[in-house]
Amino acid sequence: MAYIPEVHKKYGLLPEFVERRIEIIIYPTPDDLDVVEMLPDGESFSQEGFRDYAQYYASLDDLMSRLGVTDGELNDLGKKLSEFKEAVQKINIKENWAVLRYVGESNQSICEFTHGRYYYAAYSIRPFRFYGIIDDEGLPVYRGSSIFDYKRPFIKIDSSDWEIAEDPYGKAVQLIKKKA
Repeated sequence: MAYIPEVHKKYGLLPEFVERRIEIIIYPTPDDLDVVEMLPDGESFSQEGFRDYAQYYASLDDLMSRLGVTDGELNDLGKKLSEFKEAVQKINIKENWAVLRYVGESNQSICEFTHGRYYYAAYSIRPFRFYGIIDDEGLPVYRGSSIFDYKRPFIKIDSSDWEIAEDPYGKAVQLIKKKA
């Protein structure tokens, strides 16, 4: 089931995912995914088919045990998969994410944001890296593109369309800073 921290439940975040009992898992950015090239054909670290973090992390552990160990020691792929899993765990701490309210016009075209609805702005703290505002489809949209779905066209996120509801580390203001 999609985990929503108690402090965020009042915002009705990720309603379709909560209802369908499916977790959202944010990956490192494509620049950080050099582990992809190391996987043999047919192997993947995709989240599809996993309903929660535990199942997903178990699948990564399975990949590591099957492909990432040589003579009882982690090989290069095993080390990269271990780093990847650690990065995914750090990124997906929703208590660290900002909660934003969309005040722009509802749209159902390139990305889906609904007027008045609250959305997560996913980011990691150390180092600070913004992973996107998670739209109604559950895809992180990053200021000009969806960084995880390469088939989606580039879009522009207008900072005047957003209000900050929760910002535990004071980083969201940098993401939606209004232009003077």
